[in-house]
Amino acid sequence: MNLIGFIIFALVAYLLTGCASGTSQEGPDEQPEDTPSAQPMGNPSDTFALENEYVAITLNRTNGAILQVVDIKSGLRLIKEPTRDLPPWRLNFFRFGSGEAHIVEDWISFSVHESAMEEGGSRAELTWQLDESVEIKSTIELPDTSSDVFFYVQVMNGSDRIIQQLEYPIVRGIERLVESPVEDNLLLHPVAGGLLFIDPISYFPLYTWPTHGLRYTPYPEGVGTFAQFMAYYARDVGGFYFASHDPYSTAKDVDFYWPRDIDGMEMLFGHKSWDMHPGNDLILDYPIALGALAEGSWYAAAEHYRQWATGSGDGHPDWTAAGRLEDRVARGDAAKWLVEEVGFCTFGMPSSFDVSPWIQAFHEIADTPVFHVLGHDWPQWGGASVERMQRLDAMFTEAGLKPFHDFSLNELWFPHVAVPENQLGTLEGNRQFFQTIGAQWTTLSSTRWAEIFDEYNCCGPWFPLGKEEVDWFPTRFHPGNLEAIRERGDYFAPFFFDFFAYGHDHDTYGLNRGMAAGWQSPLEIIQEAFSRIWMDPTTEYWQTFHAERDRQIVAESGADGLYYDISAGAGPRWSDRNDHGHPMGYGRWLWEGYAELYRLSKEAASAERGTYVPQGTEMGVENLIGFIDFNQWRAGGLVQGDIELMPYMELVKQGMAIKLPLFSFIYHEFGPVMLDGWAKLAPEFGDIFYLIAGQIALQQGGLVELNYEYSPLELFPGMEAPTYQLYYHSAIYEDTTPYVVDPAKTAYLREIALARTNFATDYLAYGEAMKPVQINAEIPIIELTWNHYNSIGGRRDEGVFPAPAVIQQVWNYRDDKLGLLFTNIAADRNLSIEISLTTAEYGLMAETYEIWRITSDSREQIGTWRSSEDLILQIELPSRRIILYELVPID
Repeated sequence: MNLIGFIIFALVAYLLTGCASGTSQEGPDEQPEDTPSAQPMGNPSDTFALENEYVAITLNRTNGAILQVVDIKSGLRLIKEPTRDLPPWRLNFFRFGSGEAHIVEDWISFSVHESAMEEGGSRAELTWQLDESVEIKSTIELPDTSSDVFFYVQVMNGSDRIIQQLEYPIVRGIERLVESPVEDNLLLHPVAGGLLFIDPISYFPLYTWPTHGLRYTPYPEGVGTFAQFMAYYARDVGGFYFASHDPYSTAKDVDFYWPRDIDGMEMLFGHKSWDMHPGNDLILDYPIALGALAEGSWYAAAEHYRQWATGSGDGHPDWTAAGRLEDRVARGDAAKWLVEEVGFCTFGMPSSFDVSPWIQAFHEIADTPVFHVLGHDWPQWGGASVERMQRLDAMFTEAGLKPFHDFSLNELWFPHVAVPENQLGTLEGNRQFFQTIGAQWTTLSSTRWAEIFDEYNCCGPWFPLGKEEVDWFPTRFHPGNLEAIRERGDYFAPFFFDFFAYGHDHDTYGLNRGMAAGWQSPLEIIQEAFSRIWMDPTTEYWQTFHAERDRQIVAESGADGLYYDISAGAGPRWSDRNDHGHPMGYGRWLWEGYAELYRLSKEAASAERGTYVPQGTEMGVENLIGFIDFNQWRAGGLVQGDIELMPYMELVKQGMAIKLPLFSFIYHEFGPVMLDGWAKLAPEFGDIFYLIAGQIALQQGGLVELNYEYSPLELFPGMEAPTYQLYYHSAIYEDTTPYVVDPAKTAYLREIALARTNFATDYLAYGEAMKPVQINAEIPIIELTWNHYNSIGGRRDEGVFPAPAVIQQVWNYRDDKLGLLFTNIAADRNLSIEISLTTAEYGLMAETYEIWRITSDSREQIGTWRSSEDLILQIELPSRRIILYELVPID
């Protein structure tokens, strides 16, 4: 490894393990002699400030621009080059029909009124008059005891124009917080489930896909952001927290990017209107917080947000109002088998094709229940076969194309949805589709092209609009698969696409009427395609169909759960219709519709099954926590992942974007259960398997997912080729030269399964995530091989990924006991390390604790500890084992 690479990954080791390393030039105890405050910038008469002992903010008196924000305790300043000539907002108007958007940043007059808050603190009331009919009013408050400045805003629209969104507050001119080392400048962002960007100032201006940094990053959206906050900080020094404390599911952009024409970075929230009509106002009934962090760490920012997001009372959301996951399991409002009893999961094996030998082999890895999310071929309109693949391969070859099985899903999906829906299946539509994927149209007759397209398109899931309703029942689950699952005490959920029209009356019940021109940001371009065939979840018609379909699936198959792909976590966030009992616009009412639909389906399926039937979605968003029981993610697969991380993959490879267990840190004890990893068991997958599996199991408290959507099953001992893979369009690919299972990987997966279902269940199922313990040594950096061949887009890539040899996570169980989980992922190399922790960091309340060392095959008490003293502990970490050190109070 070269020197630069070593420095970067040494930093990664610090961030992921809590290992001691170098410090910044200034720390919290090394402040300059003159503590920074909200000093006027330029002419004092042109500025005003709000300030307390934690934070200070300076604004321009002539236009309200934010000129400086100061973290008083650390002395850090957020803005290097303030922009004085622009207001702290942008207002977007939109015209239906043409899709034209008009951005306004001009105003006629501005006024500011300063006052004291009755309860203590400072307030400023700002008013911009844009013209004779449009006015923006904002109140900014800084309570005496708060580390946050709170912004409230409303747009009063007396014109006949339609407000689409308001970007506010915009903070411009952001540069590095510390100059050396530059790697200590860190951006925490909830994109892709949570990423930490190292020194984003250095590469966001160069980063051009899809924008220069994180611009138009949608919330709530699984590929976008699951939460509505971010933090920019200097490691171990301090920094800044920026969040929308919005409990109403308002659609937003959560942005930190380089705006090209202005010095420095720009940070903002874009708030989208949920009621778009001529003359609509936009009154945001929630505060946007901008403040100082208690310390320079992502844990401090996430804890700050967690306190709001999981709180109760006025101003807090109801996402976790149903209570902790453990209490819901006890009440029967959650599935105990999903949370406690399954050791790992598989994803994408066929439903209608016999894979029972693999179901048996997966179960035997740890002799614990396995959760199988079976493939999408179970409906009557599906039904997968090897013969179908052979027909499609032959037809595509006849058309002058490569064989069907050599196409990735994206190579077919995007050309397919590019065809206007009224042309799908027509002569012109066929021509457009086949020419887009490389066929020479003149080589065959139009009749033959139609036959090939009909064969390709007959088994969905993207049926043309206007087609008559497809037949879902009777289902086609292979009896051998169901028998193998039941005999071994495993569990399964069928996979299906949730809101596609499937021949139902889209004109009457669809979410959108027309094209989405002008509405979508670059990261939402896939949603624009989905919106063409998306049904409206708020309509009684679709809610009734959805619930009855789910009930019938359970009745016929005995399914234990239901999995919805491309669902609310990845679907359109808006509608251009106002004939379904809701207005045109984004968010709010749409999420209420999703929640009600899931509730009705869960009730129907659970009543049929006679027990609670959990529901899962692709990816996750915080505002569906109260309704969804499990999520499938891919970002935990790191360089082996897909979809969520693709825009940032080069940064991940270079160690400049680090995947964090952010969702779990905030919400783990409430759920949902995370399925993540995108992993395979073959030696060819690489040693990165141990990093992926260890992080997902220990740091996320999730189920390690073995994914078989985009590459075949491996051979287990005693099996003979071929193996199989379910393709979309219900075709089965036969792999006659398959990879074989790596016994070292199955041994590690067994460790993980036993930790989840046996000795660490309290923590991995129900614990509250805490910051890591201090490791008083340098953790070795090891080089992990990887080879990516499981990709929705056909990506083929390989390399070496440096990572710390030790993965750790601290879990608090109901403020009663503490679990310290460790794994050493180095091959054939035991490690001995020293750790330390203090009572204050982890909220331990008992006077004395027993210390236990627990593994999959042993349990021993190794000492006691008085919590009035710091704990220093020597621990031994054998190669590729899961070790729990448990602190249990003595009565």
